Amino acid sequence: AAQIGDSLERQVFEALPLIARGLLGDESRTREALDAAFEHGLVFLYRVLFCLHAEDRGLLPVDSPHYREYSLRRRRVKLAEDLDRGRRFSRHSTEIYNDLRALFRIVDEGDEDLGVNEYDGGLFSPDAHPYFEGRSIPDPLLAEALDKLYRIDGQQIDYRDLSTRHLGTIYERLLAFQLEADGDNLRLVDSPRRKYTGSYFTPEPVVDLIVERTLEPILVHRSQEIRDQGLRNDDALEAFLDLKVLDPAMGSAHFLNAAAAYIAQFIATDPSYEGGLSRVELQRRVAERCIYGVDLIPMAVELARLAMWL
Repeated sequence: AAQIGDSLERQVFEALPLIARGLLGDESRTREALDAAFEHGLVFLYRVLFCLHAEDRGLLPVDSPHYREYSLRRRRVKLAEDLDRGRRFSRHSTEIYNDLRALFRIVDEGDEDLGVNEYDGGLFSPDAHPYFEGRSIPDPLLAEALDKLYRIDGQQIDYRDLSTRHLGTIYERLLAFQLEADGDNLRLVDSPRRKYTGSYFTPEPVVDLIVERTLEPILVHRSQEIRDQGLRNDDALEAFLDLKVLDPAMGSAHFLNAAAAYIAQFIATDPSYEGGLSRVELQRRVAERCIYGVDLIPMAVELARLAMWL
C-alpha cells in the first residue's frame, strides 16, 4: 500500500497539469487563470479519486448491473484496453468528460434507480463550483490523465488498499506547487501558497501519537464516570458519544479521522459496553456525533468531509 501510495502521488502530480490544461482550453495563461485552473483541477481530480475509493470499498453499488454501466470500474477497464491497443483519441471529442460529468451528477444527487445514495458534501455540486459551466477536457488529455489515476505499471490500482489519509496527504503536498505555462503545456513549480495558508503535512505516526495523548486521559475519565454511574451498553455508549472533538484548523482531517478511529476502538474495548455494534459501526456513530472541524480553505473542508464519509 505504501509503494502504491507513493507511485500514485507522483502520477497525480503528472495528471493535474493535463486536467488543468484541458479546463483552460484557449484561455490566456494569466496568473489568475492558472490559479483558477489549478484549484478546479484539484476539484475534478478529487471527484475522480472519491469515486475510485468509494467503488473499490463497495460504498457505490458496483455489483449492481444498473450502476455498473455508469461506473468508473467499467470505464477504467475500457480505457486501459483502448490505450494498450494504441487507440488515438480525437481532440475534438469530449466524450470521456461528458461520461464523468453524468457520474458526478449521479453521486451528487443520488439515484434511486441505480441504488446510489446522495452525497451532499458539496464536492460534486455544480452550484458550489460554477467554474466548470461551459468547460470540458478533450479526450486525449483526459485519457492520459485518468490512466495515471487508474493504473500503475499497467496494473489497475485497488483503492481498498489505500488509506483515506492518502487523499489528504496528496492535497497538502500539492499546495506547495502552482501551475506555470510551458509553451502549450503546463507544469507544476514551487509556490509560496502553503506558507501563506499555513498548510503543512503531519506524518502519520505524529498524528496518531498526538491523538492518543490528547484523548486517552479524557476517555479514561469518562469511562470511570460511566462505571461510577452504573451505566451499561446503550447508556454507556450514549455517555461516550456526548464527547465533542474539535480541530480548529483541520486541513484534510488527518487528526479527526484518527480521533474517530481511536474513540471507536476505546468504546469497543471498554468493559461498560458490550453492545452489538461492530467497530466500524461505532466509528460511524462517533463521526456523526463527536467530530467537528473548521478550516479557512474551502477545498480542505470538502476533502475533510470526503475523508470522513469514506
